[in-house]
Amino acid sequence: MLKTTSTRLSAGLCNRFASAAATQTAQATQTGTTGVFKFGGTSVGSADALRNVGTILSDSRDAGNRPVGVLSAMYSVTNRLIRAKDAAAVGDLAALRSEREGIWGVHERTINQLLSGAHRVETLEKVDALLREHLDATTAEVMEAGEASIYHADVIASLGERMSVTCLAAHLQEQGYLSAAVQADDVIITDGVSGNSMPLLDHTADRVSRIVRPVLDAGGIPVVTGFFGAGLDGKLTTLGRGGSDLTAATLGYCLDADEVSLFKVEHTEDDNGFMSGWEPGFVGVVHDADTSQTVDSLNYSDARELAHFGKSVLHPATVAPAVEKNIPVFVKNTYEPSAKGTVIKDMPAPSTTSIVNALTKISVAKYATTHGVDNLPLVSGDLEDNT
Repeated sequence: MLKTTSTRLSAGLCNRFASAAATQTAQATQTGTTGVFKFGGTSVGSADALRNVGTILSDSRDAGNRPVGVLSAMYSVTNRLIRAKDAAAVGDLAALRSEREGIWGVHERTINQLLSGAHRVETLEKVDALLREHLDATTAEVMEAGEASIYHADVIASLGERMSVTCLAAHLQEQGYLSAAVQADDVIITDGVSGNSMPLLDHTADRVSRIVRPVLDAGGIPVVTGFFGAGLDGKLTTLGRGGSDLTAATLGYCLDADEVSLFKVEHTEDDNGFMSGWEPGFVGVVHDADTSQTVDSLNYSDARELAHFGKSVLHPATVAPAVEKNIPVFVKNTYEPSAKGTVIKDMPAPSTTSIVNALTKISVAKYATTHGVDNLPLVSGDLEDNT
């Protein structure tokens, strides 16, 4: 049996980063840009995917910038967690065990392929501890009650993100970078509404200043869980639809970031429903008439209108914090991270007919039509963030 290992960014570790930050500041002034990079479930869906995401973040750091990663759960994991919760609610122990084994199996395989030595052993222990704390303990409560509350659903749904950031932070550390897995319920303070909460920006800014900024100031790479936070009373809440995008925009607001980038990618699946690999796809927003042509830029008004007409560029509410500070939001493709993609920013509306009439697709359009994003089960008011 694997021993329990704390996965919190402890006070001691925060002090270590703060001390390192003071040394870093004394030695040199960081002049690069601050960017918040959000990666959805397909972007972190395998060991190779996590390795590539790590390269995107470390390349930015090597260039003298201050990157912050925001991660969703690995592809298909959130849906499996919800099925586990549902199985517990009806007392189906066999189904619950099957889903748990699948969740553990994909993370065990990923960690074994991604890490080696002490990093591998320690990360396996941490992921096992997370499963025991957030899945096993909570499903036991659900089985005893005979039903799952919204709070139970929130706690279970948040687990996937906790495991993905644990894996990526360990990989970055193994590559020689200072990195920390940051749990969003320590940082993102919400209005406390279960299943569909909104961040309280002033309270969150204080937490970000105390927990995330010291990692950046020390030259490190913080990797933050998307999708959830906690109310002022400490109760965990999920952020609702587009929650990981909202996490990224909120961090961008609190850090006065220079950009927020939302990375999307298309993928293939294996026979068990897990992601087997990435494949080329649309880069940013593309024209209907010629999908090889990426639209360089949109204003916030056009992005809102696209959402109104059902075009999946982004949900306007999820980037509201970035809009408030006029932080540009990039839609990029993880498969081609160097491509510019589409930037959504504050700029004058075009004098001609709105570009909205010519746009329908983004980098996840093939996934949305082929694999049925709209038919995924609801997770406390949210769709699993597979993009």
